Amino acid sequence: MTSAFVDSLTGTIMQDLGPEGSQRVRGTISIQSGPRVAEARTQIIRQFLQPNYEDADWLLMVDDDMTWAPAAFDELLASADPVERPIVGGLCFAGERGVFVRPTLYRFINESGDIEPIFDYPRDEVIRVDATGAAFLLIHRNVLLMLAHRYGKTDKGVSPYPWFVEGMVGATGSSYGEDIAFCLRLNHAKIPLHVNTAVKIGHVKNLVLTEELYDQERKAKADEYVPTVGDRDVEVLV
Repeated sequence: MTSAFVDSLTGTIMQDLGPEGSQRVRGTISIQSGPRVAEARTQIIRQFLQPNYEDADWLLMVDDDMTWAPAAFDELLASADPVERPIVGGLCFAGERGVFVRPTLYRFINESGDIEPIFDYPRDEVIRVDATGAAFLLIHRNVLLMLAHRYGKTDKGVSPYPWFVEGMVGATGSSYGEDIAFCLRLNHAKIPLHVNTAVKIGHVKNLVLTEELYDQERKAKADEYVPTVGDRDVEVLV
């Protein structure tokens, strides 16, 4: 774990402290992952769905190379809703300086899960997207139960991976990660996915990827950030 992650986690828990009975954080689940990230995410969800966490309605999934302000937890929770917005992510970025820094905001371009990034996203708004990463993602318990019911059984029996799964390939032959596969299942199940772009999350690489760095990289490499043919407006929730 990076010191930035530990500081962020500690700050979040400290901010949640208050009079007895007022805390929102029910507990923590920590899983170390190798290359099979879907396996680790699945283990977290299975533990969350056990009886000892049955009084917890929301699961905040956070990768240990992220950094955030203590208020991010409150802001994300305030913008979520069990029915209208049962999954809300923070604004995260991928890449590195000089290697196409981009927001992890995507739209699907076909039913197979091929994606294109959303560059011109509304700032400081709760927006509807087709896909995002799972690095800082708030998920309501009912979503996990619905996906387990829908994808938990196959022709060969019970599936151990009804949420996140590795090794999926789109129609164009491009592979994508377990987080996009999860979002594709949400899309097929008609479960809305949102990102609160006011909840700004840093991604600790050789440097911290932020919105400010994204703006700098986009200005310096404008020819790489050309809108795609399928570009369309992003829905903003008032």
